[in-house]
This record gives sequence, structure tokens and C-alpha cells, in this order.
Amino acid sequence: MAKPTSQARAEVARTSLRRRLLKYALVALGLILFTGYFAFRTFVFDPLEEDVEGHVSTLVPRDVDFYLAKDRLSADFAQFPPSAGGIELLRALRGGEKLLELPAVKQLFESPGYRAWEQRSGLDRSLQELNANLAGLPIAIDLLEACGGESLCLAGYLRDRALAAADWCVYARLDWKGKSAFAALAHPGLVGLDKQGFSIAEADGQFTLAGGGLPRTLFARRVHDVGVIGTTARLVQQAAELEAVKGQDSLGQSARYADQIQRRFATGRELAAHVDLQALLGSIGLKDQSWPNPAAQDWGPAFLGRLFQAAAVKEFQGVLDLEDGIGLRMHAELSSEQMTPAMKRVYRAKGFDKSHMLEVAKLATADAVVLSYVQTNIGDLLRQAFESWEPAGRKNLNDTIKSLYGYPDTYRLIEEVDAALKNRVALIVRPMDYPDEGEEGPQHDDQPTFAWAVVGWMENAAKVNDLHRRIEQNPGMLGIAGRKPGDRGVYTNRVNGIEVYEFWTPFVPGTGHISTSRTQDGLLIVSNHHQLIGDIIRAYYDVAKDPRKRALSEHADFVALTNLALPSCNAFLYAQPRAGAQTQRKIAAYQADVAIDWKVERPRIEREVAIQGFGGKIPADDGSDERLRFDDAYNAAALKFQSEFKQKNLGAKLASETAWIGWAELARALLVQLELDEKKIELGARAIVPLTAASEN
Repeated sequence: MAKPTSQARAEVARTSLRRRLLKYALVALGLILFTGYFAFRTFVFDPLEEDVEGHVSTLVPRDVDFYLAKDRLSADFAQFPPSAGGIELLRALRGGEKLLELPAVKQLFESPGYRAWEQRSGLDRSLQELNANLAGLPIAIDLLEACGGESLCLAGYLRDRALAAADWCVYARLDWKGKSAFAALAHPGLVGLDKQGFSIAEADGQFTLAGGGLPRTLFARRVHDVGVIGTTARLVQQAAELEAVKGQDSLGQSARYADQIQRRFATGRELAAHVDLQALLGSIGLKDQSWPNPAAQDWGPAFLGRLFQAAAVKEFQGVLDLEDGIGLRMHAELSSEQMTPAMKRVYRAKGFDKSHMLEVAKLATADAVVLSYVQTNIGDLLRQAFESWEPAGRKNLNDTIKSLYGYPDTYRLIEEVDAALKNRVALIVRPMDYPDEGEEGPQHDDQPTFAWAVVGWMENAAKVNDLHRRIEQNPGMLGIAGRKPGDRGVYTNRVNGIEVYEFWTPFVPGTGHISTSRTQDGLLIVSNHHQLIGDIIRAYYDVAKDPRKRALSEHADFVALTNLALPSCNAFLYAQPRAGAQTQRKIAAYQADVAIDWKVERPRIEREVAIQGFGGKIPADDGSDERLRFDDAYNAAALKFQSEFKQKNLGAKLASETAWIGWAELARALLVQLELDEKKIELGARAIVPLTAASEN
């Protein structure tokens, strides 16, 4: 056998050396990795540690006053938190720049009404303080980057303090960058934090941060993969305590969170909220006030205040979905002690399922601006509506009812109406695009208005007929009269074989008449234009040829929103804001034009005229020459004031009146539902909001 050559022996030696060197290198690398792992684990964080199980809400105490949470944050926000409210809040949303290009959005945020609300709510100040706290941290934390665009929530206590002074805590899922940033707090000297004026103290894994640019002392700790930063040590400490018991007694494991928030998640991108409403009202100074105010001078707020009081709502939970439009689901718990007897009667009414909504929608035409429907005791609604009226108006109506029907007051008439009608009523509103009838039609003013109709379902047709006949027989008592002296002002015609009555009176704005009709299958229709009754009848009985006059129940947007609606409710409102925008702008312009409060201005102008030319005394209204000269002087002064007022205030008044109209136009269609109960309110709302110019359909 031949011996290995020297060359072969050298190659074997080199191979053996390479193996030994590789072995030593691997051992050294292992030692480095082993040592590095423990060093990283000791000084930074454990790369292999487990994450917090479940949602970050399991680290939030159950008794917090407010809770806002958003998952998949980076899918909807380009910046979080926003730097301020209003435009900055919208700019922080992905796609928000498109909305900011719309004139209606700019107009809203620039309107005096919005600016006043923002200042009153404290939203801007709260966001600015939150950003100041984050910017003042000794370590730079971008919440979107640090939490990897995942779970983030804000929770805390209000305790009847202003929003800017609330105790709050931020909870965020962290990636490795966020964990590293928290680790830097344990070694302030290594990263030069002490030289920046920060005071950092650590005890049992929790840091106290003060000085530097912080407006308030903050507390921070990391609970596995969740970073917790707050304004109170206890709130931050509770996150660790709740994690140790797997979220027991946390908000995230409460029944209200599971029932009212968690089960409502559909896309995983919803904004979730829980608010103690009484604590919130206390923070904005409304806790001890009736809101809405049932004693308000205006009928609308007074009526609403009799049917709903914020003081009756203990708390609410809900989710807001911004995918494919806007969707809202909200649940409110009610306090029976704060509910009036009238509220309880209205709230206990039996509701209806959403298939009934399609039946009701057969009454309205496809171009309707509003279809509203409520199923409750009609007498209760009428009583609250009557009591919301000003005292003088109630007295005048009582006198008229006494003369017309012989009843002691309006309440007796309400009892009769309640007995005559079933517990349901619908309101239909559409543009007033019917042609003017000129000399053949009723006299009317030029006030712009919508065409509207109220639809009731008759329980006792004989009672309805009797009430109707009393009006026919005594038209003059209600200001009903024809164009010519002596004309009764009561006329009839037929629409599709159904009799329609017209009662002419100049007191009805824009149309000068009220029309009524009763169908054989139990419908009672009252409208401010007889042609709208015709449209309703054609739509309901499916005899319309014009597609715009077909029933709303066949409209694609209405069907789509109904499919996503609450399974049952007591009331709903469907609106197509773009269909009514033109009319609403005309109404706003008219209201701005007649915005002078003559109850205040007339006495002032009279005093000025009296001082200037009548020795400071207003002549008696007795037809004397002096009184005639005074009236002429007053009329000239009033016209001058009116002209100056319009030049000075009309533009600003009109801008204020129309700001919300452009905002509403952003929605092509909107459906709002209310399900009422003596113990709770369920609200569902969804809007179709294409990111296009508001004028597009």
C-alpha cells in the first residue's frame, strides 16, 4: 500500500485546522449570542416573552368614565393622535385630504357654530395636551409606529372636571421599537435623558416621569407587549394587576363590553367607545341642567326635551364604522328615576321589525327628502307637542277648539284624535317643485318651503269623519277662505278615484292651503299641497309612471340601508340630503333676510324717532295728523335700518345658516333608527358617503 505524499498530508492538516477553527468560531458565536441574549433581556426586553392575551381592554379598569379604542389603527389613520380637532383631525385620517377638498367641509370647520362647539367641548385643548405630553416624553414615541398600527386605546376618569384636566391612560400594542423605547427609561444616563432636564424614577417596573417638556407628571410601564402611559400612578399600576389575573374585573371582560361593543365588531376596524354620560356632562358644565331644555322658547328644543333628557342616560357604549360610508351602533342605559311619566309612556310602546319599514316606504316617492315614521301613542305625542308651545299660542288654540268643537280645551280634542287613530304616524317631505296654479289656485306668500305630508292610520273612521266635518262646516274659525269675498275656501277634487279636500288659508307658508284625503283601506293623509297627496297615492298603489314618483321602497339606497338596519325599532328616519339641499338653501336665505327681531327693534326705532322729532314722546295711535307724521317718520327709519342690517349681516347670517347644509350633502342617503325601552335606548345609523363632490348623485 502506497504511503500518503507530503502534499496529501498537508491537505489533511489544513482540513483539520479549518474544522477546529470553525468549531471554536461556533462556540464563540454561541457564547456571544448567549451572552448577548441575556444582556439584551436584562437591559432591553425579552425577545421571547409572551404577549398579553386578549384585547388591550382587559387591562382597563371596569369603572372608567370613558374608553375609546381602535384596532388596525394604521389602516385608517396617517397620524395618531391628531395634533388638534377640526381640520387637523380630518387630515389625520387616511383619505381625509379628499374630504378637505370639498367646499362643504371647509365651510363647516370655518363656521362660527362649529368653532363655538369645539371651544365649548374642549376637544382641541384635550388633543393638544395629549400631544404635548407625548412630545415631552424623554423618548420619542410615534404611537402609530410604536404600536405597529395595531391596538390602541385611551381610557380614564373625568370626575366632573374639564376634559383637559381628566385623568387618562393610553394603552398601545408595541413592536420591538416601542419596547426598546420603554427600556431606555431604565437607563436615562446612557441615553442622556438626565441632561435634558427629565426626572425619572423607577419602582417595581413602573416609571415616574417629570420635568423636561412635560406639562404633567406621567407614569409609564410595559406590560408584556402593551405600553401603558398615564397621568395617575394607580391607573397605570392597575394594568399590570389586571394582566396578572387574566383580565378579571376589567372593562374588556365585562358583560356590557361583550354585549354592546365586542359583538358589534364586523370589520375589525371600528372605533369602540364607552362613556359615563353623567361624568361627561359634569366635565362640560351641563350635569345640573335640563338638556334639551323642555322650557326653551323655541318649540323644537322644548318638544325634544319632553321626550328625551340627557340626565336619564347613565352611560352608553357603541362602535363607529368608517368603512364603506359611516355606520354607528349605540346602546344607552337609562335611569328610571330621571324619566318623566310621559317619557316612560312613549318608550314602552311596542316596536316593529325592519320588514315593516319597506311597507311604510311604499308611501313615499323615490325623490323624497325625508321619510320619518314612529310607532307610539299618538295622544302622548300630541300632548307633549301642545305643551311645548308658547303660552299665548296654547291659549289661542284652546279658544279656537272651544269655539269649533265645543270642547273645554285642546286636551279633549287630543283625546278624540287619539281614539280615532292607531298608534303610528309617518312624515314625508319632498322638494316643492309643483307648478304654481296662479289665479286658479289659493293665495299664498312667496316663502320657500318643502312639500310635506303627515300620514296616519285610522282606528275609528267615524270619529275621523266627524272631526273633519266640523272643520268643513266652520272654515272661518281657522282662517279658511277663498280668493273672493264670501268663498268658503273648502274645495274637493279627485285623485285616482280618491276624494281630496283643499282648505285654503294664507297662514300656510308657501302654498296657502292644507289638503286632506281618507282612503278606503284606512289611511288619513294631511299635506300642504294636494299634488303630493296624488303622488303618495300613486306610489302606494303602484300606479306611477315617472320613475321619480315610484315608491321609495324600490330605491336601491333605501333597500341597501334597510338590509343593514337594526332588526327592530320604534322609529326611523330616512333622508336624502342632496335632494333637499336646493330648497333648504332658499329657506336659509329667506330666514337670513327676515332675521330682524322686530319685537326688539321696533320699540328702539320708535324711541329714536320720538326723540328726534316729537319731543321724546310717542303720539297716541288715534289717527291724528301728528300720529300720521310719526308713522311716516318711523317707516322711513325702519326701512333705512332694514337696508343697513341686510348689508351688514345678511352675508354672515346666510353663511351660518347654510354651513350645515353643505355638510349634510356629503351623505347621499342616511338611515337612523331608534329602539326604545324604559331601561335602554338602541340607536343605529348608517350613511352612504361617497368621497365625491356633494353635487354628484
